[in-house]
Amino acid sequence: MKTSLLKPILTIAALLLFNLLFWGEKMGINLFLFSLSLLALSCVSNPIKLKNKESLFAAGSYLITGAMIVLNNTGISVFTHVLSFMFLIVYLKQGGLKTIYDGLIGFLKSYVSLPIKWWNGLAKNSEKHPALARIFKFLKLAGIPLLVFIIFFQIYRGANPKFEILTQDFTGFLTDLFEGLSFSRIIFLLFGFSFISLAISSIYKKIEPCFAENNELIRKKKTYNRLAQRFQRESLLKNLLNEYRVGILILAALNVLLLIVNIIDLSWVYIGFEVPEDFNLKQFVHEGTYLLILSILLSIGIVLYFFRGSLNFYPKNKALFILGKVWIVQNAFLTISVFMRNFHYINYHGLASKRIGMIAFLIMTFFGLLTLVYKVNNKKSSYFLLRVNTWFIFLSLVCLSFFNWDRIIVSNNLAHHNPAEIDIDHYLELDPRISPLILSNLDAIEMQMKAHQLNRKVWVNSLDIDLFKVRLLKKTKLYLKRQKSHSWASWNMQDKRLRDSFGLN
Repeated sequence: MKTSLLKPILTIAALLLFNLLFWGEKMGINLFLFSLSLLALSCVSNPIKLKNKESLFAAGSYLITGAMIVLNNTGISVFTHVLSFMFLIVYLKQGGLKTIYDGLIGFLKSYVSLPIKWWNGLAKNSEKHPALARIFKFLKLAGIPLLVFIIFFQIYRGANPKFEILTQDFTGFLTDLFEGLSFSRIIFLLFGFSFISLAISSIYKKIEPCFAENNELIRKKKTYNRLAQRFQRESLLKNLLNEYRVGILILAALNVLLLIVNIIDLSWVYIGFEVPEDFNLKQFVHEGTYLLILSILLSIGIVLYFFRGSLNFYPKNKALFILGKVWIVQNAFLTISVFMRNFHYINYHGLASKRIGMIAFLIMTFFGLLTLVYKVNNKKSSYFLLRVNTWFIFLSLVCLSFFNWDRIIVSNNLAHHNPAEIDIDHYLELDPRISPLILSNLDAIEMQMKAHQLNRKVWVNSLDIDLFKVRLLKKTKLYLKRQKSHSWASWNMQDKRLRDSFGLN
């Protein structure tokens, strides 16, 4: 078979597979199977570049998260799998990229450039084939104006009711004419075709790293003529001295301020914390936590600013370095304090998705502060921070996809020591596939309802166990009914367990 025919045949086959696996289906084993096919297509049609650890890690994450979609089928597993695809498709086609950021930007640039590549390819081939040249000429002369006309036609129909009535017969005629043609199916296939084309084709344009790939800070020295050299050197030292003094004042003042906050947290949040009567724990955790996180992020920005370049090599910068490292350590302590707030909230009200997300975010932030200390100590560049931290964030997302968090939330809250403060309504907001676990523990939920009724202020709506069961079963049966419209392509372990529990398999 001619090599020139291989890519079109593979593209058509992959598009048929995409239609079979995804049209009218949801994410399940279909996404994992299609991911494997895209990986195979990319390797067959282009020289594979799995020579560095970044490419190998992206490939491993791609396969692992695909398997987690089949096993856990959570939103985080789907999201991380799509991210893995974005990074991998760029790493396979272009070696040398080191950061997650470059992988993501590279994918977006390549994806956006696809229509340009198709158009240029059509123009180039039309020069060799007269029939194709006529089609290409028609597209240029009629296709684009027609598309613009349709867009404005629809805008005016939506904006002007009389114009809509006037054109009703014409639009009805077009609807009857193309009755068997599904516009949504066309868009769906074009969407699949774009990903398939990206996997099969080579990158349209070489992706350049967004940042200079230097882990070490490099001292920039400018060359001047002899007459200007002394003046320029004195001017540079004066500017550095002024910046050094500003840095000392800011970091000294902020360190004192944060020390007071940390001492208060140490005596209040860490040691013998109790929830006083009428104390707004939600405000304490939510609004207070968000403000503290904002302060930590601003603190990171301040350190990055003062240790971005020349001050790292200033001869008398010891005091600034000490204040900078103390500031980072204090922010690390503050991060732990925020974690303690979240811990107290979980200890009082139980688990929830946002609380788990907060813990994950704080772990990433704490790791970022550790790498910031390492950067200051070892004169590392901002690129080093970007590369290490983006990979850590991505690895964290991969790890999060291993768990069924809704099941963990329910299991924890059912056994919680403070039944009067568990959000019973939240059980009904969780994934319907977790309902067998809830139904098998209705006695524990009923106990939580009775405990709530003894509260001075009742803040949950679900206080009748029979009504709660009816609502849960209705939600679950509606979910099971929707699953009947899906084929084997949407299969996943969580759906199977739910059907088994209701005796439907």
